[in-house]
Amino acid sequence: VLRRRCAEIGRDPGEILPMTGAYVLVHDGPDLAEAIERWGEALARTHRTDRARFGVPIAGGTDIVAERIAAYWRAGARGFILGMGSPFDHETLRRVATEVRPRLEALIRA
Repeated sequence: VLRRRCAEIGRDPGEILPMTGAYVLVHDGPDLAEAIERWGEALARTHRTDRARFGVPIAGGTDIVAERIAAYWRAGARGFILGMGSPFDHETLRRVATEVRPRLEALIRA
Protein backbone atom coordinates (compact mmCIF):
# COMPACT_ATOMS: atom_id res chain seq x y z
CA VAL A 1 0.00 0.00 0.00
CA LEU A 2 2.82 2.40 0.90
CA ARG A 3 4.63 1.83 -2.39
CA ARG A 4 1.41 2.28 -4.38
CA ARG A 5 0.48 5.50 -2.59
CA CYS A 6 4.00 6.87 -3.03
CA ALA A 7 3.88 6.08 -6.75
CA GLU A 8 0.56 7.92 -7.01
CA ILE A 9 2.05 11.13 -5.59
CA GLY A 10 5.59 10.75 -6.96
CA ARG A 11 7.30 10.21 -3.62
CA ASP A 12 10.21 7.84 -3.00
CA PRO A 13 9.03 5.21 -0.47
CA GLY A 14 12.65 4.92 0.68
CA GLU A 15 12.25 8.34 2.33
CA ILE A 16 9.71 6.90 4.76
CA LEU A 17 10.50 4.78 7.80
CA PRO A 18 7.66 2.23 7.96
CA MET A 19 6.56 1.76 11.56
CA THR A 20 3.89 -0.15 13.37
CA GLY A 21 3.03 -0.99 16.94
CA ALA A 22 0.88 -2.99 19.28
CA TYR A 23 0.21 -3.51 22.93
CA VAL A 24 2.80 -5.96 24.25
CA LEU A 25 2.60 -8.21 27.28
CA VAL A 26 5.46 -10.57 28.16
CA HIS A 27 3.95 -13.47 30.05
CA ASP A 28 5.50 -16.89 30.71
CA GLY A 29 2.44 -18.67 32.02
CA PRO A 30 0.93 -21.44 29.92
CA ASP A 31 -2.46 -19.76 29.96
CA LEU A 32 -2.73 -17.15 27.21
CA ALA A 33 -6.22 -16.28 28.43
CA GLU A 34 -4.60 -15.21 31.72
CA ALA A 35 -2.20 -12.97 29.81
CA ILE A 36 -5.06 -11.41 27.87
CA GLU A 37 -6.91 -10.85 31.15
CA ARG A 38 -3.84 -9.04 32.54
CA TRP A 39 -3.87 -6.87 29.43
CA GLY A 40 -7.57 -6.11 30.00
CA GLU A 41 -6.78 -5.12 33.57
CA ALA A 42 -4.04 -2.80 32.32
CA LEU A 43 -6.48 -1.16 29.91
CA ALA A 44 -9.05 -0.78 32.69
CA ARG A 45 -6.47 1.00 34.89
CA THR A 46 -6.12 3.58 32.12
CA HIS A 47 -9.90 3.82 31.76
CA ARG A 48 -9.77 2.12 28.38
CA THR A 49 -12.41 -0.55 28.52
CA ASP A 50 -13.10 -1.12 24.81
CA ARG A 51 -10.70 -3.97 24.07
CA ALA A 52 -11.85 -4.20 20.45
CA ARG A 53 -10.63 -0.65 19.84
CA PHE A 54 -7.10 -1.52 20.95
CA GLY A 55 -6.76 -4.77 19.01
CA VAL A 56 -5.22 -7.98 20.25
CA PRO A 57 -1.97 -7.60 22.15
CA ILE A 58 1.22 -9.44 21.36
CA ALA A 59 1.25 -11.66 24.42
CA GLY A 60 3.37 -14.60 25.44
CA GLY A 61 6.86 -15.54 26.50
CA THR A 62 10.05 -13.91 25.26
CA ASP A 63 10.38 -16.06 22.14
CA ILE A 64 6.75 -15.61 21.12
CA VAL A 65 6.85 -11.84 21.53
CA ALA A 66 10.18 -11.56 19.66
CA GLU A 67 8.91 -13.74 16.81
CA ARG A 68 5.67 -11.76 16.46
CA ILE A 69 7.59 -8.46 16.29
CA ALA A 70 10.11 -10.01 13.86
CA ALA A 71 7.18 -10.87 11.57
CA TYR A 72 6.49 -7.13 11.27
CA TRP A 73 10.17 -6.59 10.39
CA ARG A 74 9.98 -9.26 7.69
CA ALA A 75 6.87 -7.49 6.35
CA GLY A 76 8.85 -4.25 6.02
CA ALA A 77 8.33 -2.34 9.28
CA ARG A 78 11.53 -0.74 10.53
CA GLY A 79 10.20 0.68 13.76
CA PHE A 80 7.93 -0.73 16.43
CA ILE A 81 6.07 1.26 19.07
CA LEU A 82 5.16 -0.60 22.25
CA GLY A 83 1.63 0.20 23.27
CA MET A 84 1.27 0.63 26.98
CA GLY A 85 -0.78 2.93 29.15
CA SER A 86 -0.12 4.35 32.56
CA PRO A 87 0.39 2.87 35.06
CA PHE A 88 3.02 1.07 33.06
CA ASP A 89 3.68 -2.64 33.21
CA HIS A 90 7.26 -2.28 34.43
CA GLU A 91 7.86 -6.02 34.30
CA THR A 92 7.00 -6.15 30.59
CA LEU A 93 9.15 -3.07 29.91
CA ARG A 94 12.11 -4.66 31.71
CA ARG A 95 11.68 -7.96 29.91
CA VAL A 96 11.29 -6.33 26.49
CA ALA A 97 14.55 -4.45 27.04
CA THR A 98 16.57 -7.30 28.53
CA GLU A 99 15.06 -10.45 26.98
CA VAL A 100 12.90 -9.70 23.95
CA ARG A 101 15.16 -7.15 22.27
CA PRO A 102 18.28 -9.37 22.12
CA ARG A 103 16.17 -12.25 20.78
CA LEU A 104 14.50 -9.94 18.25
CA GLU A 105 17.86 -8.61 17.07
CA ALA A 106 19.09 -12.19 16.53
CA LEU A 107 15.95 -13.04 14.55
CA ILE A 108 16.17 -10.06 12.21
CA ARG A 109 19.89 -10.64 11.57
CA ALA A 110 19.25 -14.27 10.59
